Amino acid sequence: MRRLLLWLLILTFNLFAYQGEGRGVSRQEAIYSALSNIASQISVSVDSTTIINKKATNKEYSREVKNMINVEIPKISFQNYHILEESKNGSNYVVKLEIDRKNLANSHIKRLKRRVNSLSQKIGAYSSKLKRYSILKKIDIENLFLSLELVHAIDLEYDTDFFANRIVELEKEKNSYIKQLSFQIKSNNSRVREIASNVLSGEDLVISTNGNLILQINLGQMEKNRINKQYIGTTRVVVTIDENHQKIFSKIIRLSSTSFISEHYLLEGIFKQLERELTKTLESI
Repeated sequence: MRRLLLWLLILTFNLFAYQGEGRGVSRQEAIYSALSNIASQISVSVDSTTIINKKATNKEYSREVKNMINVEIPKISFQNYHILEESKNGSNYVVKLEIDRKNLANSHIKRLKRRVNSLSQKIGAYSSKLKRYSILKKIDIENLFLSLELVHAIDLEYDTDFFANRIVELEKEKNSYIKQLSFQIKSNNSRVREIASNVLSGEDLVISTNGNLILQINLGQMEKNRINKQYIGTTRVVVTIDENHQKIFSKIIRLSSTSFISEHYLLEGIFKQLERELTKTLESI
C-alpha cells in the first residue's frame, strides 16, 4: 500500500514538473546536460500531444510539422529551474533538477506575447492601409500556432485560448486589408505597366482603374555603350505609391543590361531585371 501511494505521489508530481539529470566535467556542464534531458522530454511530448490533438480535432500532423515544433524547443527559456540534488563523483558532476511545467509554459507564452505586441505596435504606428498590410503579410501565422502547440506539449492544461484568438484576429486583419487595397498602374511605358500588373497579380493584389492606391513607374531613357564586343545599357525607374493623395513610398531603381549580340537585346534584359526588382520592392514596403 505504501509503495502504491509513493508511486501515485511521484506520478502526480511529474504531471506538474519536469525532472532531468545530467553529468559533466563541470557543474555548469552537468546543468546544461540536465536541461538537455528535459528538452528531450518535451520533444517526446510533442509527439504525444499532437496525437491527442489529432483525436480531439481530427487534424493530422505531419512529421514535418512536428519537426517544426521541435525547432522551437531551443528557444524556450530554461532559467527557472530548481536543483534537487547535486554531487561530484570523481571528476564528474551529477545534477538533478526540476522545472515547473506551468511556469515553463508561461515563460514561453510571455515571449510569444512580446512578439505579437511588438507587431501590434508596428501596425498601429501607420495610418496607411498598405503599410499595415505589408507588416501583417510578413507575420508567420503558422509559426505562431506551432508555438502554441509547443506550449500544449509542455503543459497540456495550459489555457492558450486568448492568445490563439489574437493570432486569428491578426490573420483576419490581414485578409481584411488585402480586400481594401486596389492599385491603379501608371507609367510612361506600356511594357512597364504590363510588368507591374503581373507583379501585383502575383502578390494577389487587386488592379483597378479607380483603385485607392496609385503605383507610378516612370522609365528613364537608356544610355548605351559598347566596351570591346559587349553592349551595355543602363537606366533607372522612379517608383512611387500614393494613397489617399499622399505619397507613402518613393524609390529610384537603377537597372543595367549587357549583350554580346546586339544592343536591341538590352531593353529586354532591363525589363527582366525590372520585374525582379519590383517584386523585391513590393516585399520590402
